Formats: sequence, C-alpha cells, structure tokens
Amino acid sequence: MHRHWNARMAWANMKNNKSIYLPYLMAASLIVMLFYSLRSVALMVADSGAAGATMNAMLQMSSWICGMLSLVILFYINSFIMKRRKKEFGLYSVLGMEKRHIAMVIAWEVLLTGTVGILCGIVLGALFSQLLFLLLLKIVGLPAALRFQIPFGEAAATVVLFGIGFLVLLGYDIISVCR
Repeated sequence: MHRHWNARMAWANMKNNKSIYLPYLMAASLIVMLFYSLRSVALMVADSGAAGATMNAMLQMSSWICGMLSLVILFYINSFIMKRRKKEFGLYSVLGMEKRHIAMVIAWEVLLTGTVGILCGIVLGALFSQLLFLLLLKIVGLPAALRFQIPFGEAAATVVLFGIGFLVLLGYDIISVCR
C-alpha cells in the first residue's frame, strides 16, 4: 500500500516540478549518451581494425574520464534540485510525514529519473555513436564501412556506472533529508 502511494507521490512531485526535472532528465540523458557513444566508438574502432591501438586507447581513456566528470555533473545538478526542494520536504515533515516516507518518495524519484535518463541516453547514444564513428573515420581518412551495431557490453558498462552513480545520489539525498 505505502509503496504504491510513494510511487504515485514521487510521480506527482516530478510532474509538479517539471521545470526542474525536465532539464535534469535531459542533462542525465545527454551525459549517459556521451559516455555510451564514446565507449561504443572505442569498441567499433577496435573491431574495425582500421585505426591504430593508440586511437583505441585514447577513446577508452576519454570515455572513463567523461564518465567520472559526468557523475560529478550529475551530483552538482542533483544538489541544486535538493536545495530548491528543501522547503517542500520541510512542509511534508510539518504535515506529519515521517523522514522514512520522505526518503521513500525520494528513492522513487531517483529510480524514475535514473531509469529514464539511462534508457534514453543509451538509445540516443546508439544512434549518435554510429554518426560519431563515421565522422571519426572521415577525419582520419579511412574508408567508411558502417554496419549498425549496438554493443551490449558497453550498454551494460553504462548501466553499471550510472546505476552506481544514481545510488550514490540517492544515499546523499536521503542523508540530507534525514539531517
């Protein structure tokens, strides 16, 4: 009963705060898309055998740097959202809602935003990575032989990295609400 109520309340909060959550979802999707695209292009370069090992190593390293910076950006955006919503959480507390219920609402919000951001980012990244690979081959001057592929191993790495990132955000949000 409470789980269903918390999920509905989280959805209602996100709809009411769409001016905050829509840019957040777009930023999360864009960040996930960039990371996944870099990982995919690195794999496509390695599979094509057309480019050297140095380019593959550079793409691999840049994708992980992008991933770490992406998590920092997500943390910053999330802390901005939490600061804007502190009065709302205070009002819930005054109206008799316990901290654990507020934490469950926040957990549902993070679950929803994380799932949508990761899924949209991977879908957009699958399309963008193909374009990025063609552009890279054109810049390097190699013949372009593109076959559409979605590297599921890279999608799994993206889900793991950003899943852990959103779990850390959830922990931070819950700690900030409990204080």
